[in-house]
Amino acid sequence: MGNYPEILESTLIDEVEKFFRNRFSDKFKHSPDITFETAGCYSSKIAIKSDKAQGFLSVNASPKTLKECHPERRYGDEITKEDLTDWVGEIANRILGNMKNDLLAMGVETTLNPPVCAHEPYMGEDESVGPLAKFYFSTDKEHICIMLQATFADDVKFEKKSA
Repeated sequence: MGNYPEILESTLIDEVEKFFRNRFSDKFKHSPDITFETAGCYSSKIAIKSDKAQGFLSVNASPKTLKECHPERRYGDEITKEDLTDWVGEIANRILGNMKNDLLAMGVETTLNPPVCAHEPYMGEDESVGPLAKFYFSTDKEHICIMLQATFADDVKFEKKSA
């Protein structure tokens, strides 16, 4: 942490925790000191595109973690590899979508694009995209890594506008 303004990082952390809280439990939280294993991970990367920002938000998660929080799990449905690939993409899409209003309040109007998904870990882009920040989240058993890598225009005000 510390690569981006505190308000941007705390907004990301809040949105990730809110998204996963009802899928795991209240034990799901930002856990910066965990060891995250990337072997066998599924990943997704979604572009942040704006006249004020360019970059990526990405998600890395194990198949076990994705199965544990997959919506079809509640119904006892079999969850296939294709389901896991779709789900890791949906996670990235929803997190950035949930952040969209907060970014707009900071003067960054973004468009959502389909994520790129793979059954391999995503490790980040080259430094020309911006600094790479990794945010780890966990329960006692499940771990997820969210990465942010972006550049923002100099005139972006990293503060929430009051209503």
